[in-house]
Amino acid sequence: GGGGGGDYYGMKVDLERTDVSTVLAVPVSGPGYGTSRFYVVRVRASASSMRERLLANTAVLGWLESGEEVLDVMASGAGQPQISDCGVL
Repeated sequence: GGGGGGDYYGMKVDLERTDVSTVLAVPVSGPGYGTSRFYVVRVRASASSMRERLLANTAVLGWLESGEEVLDVMASGAGQPQISDCGVL
């Protein structure tokens, strides 16, 4: 880690890249460890001082390449989210 990048436990993620705004991660210790829980972390929407800490104790599996607008709507609480289609991880 350090310097804005992060090796954490999974994929290496350069948190300064503008095309990486949201990542999919799983806990490797602490709350959720050993369960089927995963996190969708909106890194770019977070304060730069918090970005690396958000991914502490997680393994990054990948990042979102499209569909950011869906997460924005879900995060805003504007209506019920409805999943009508999905892709492959």
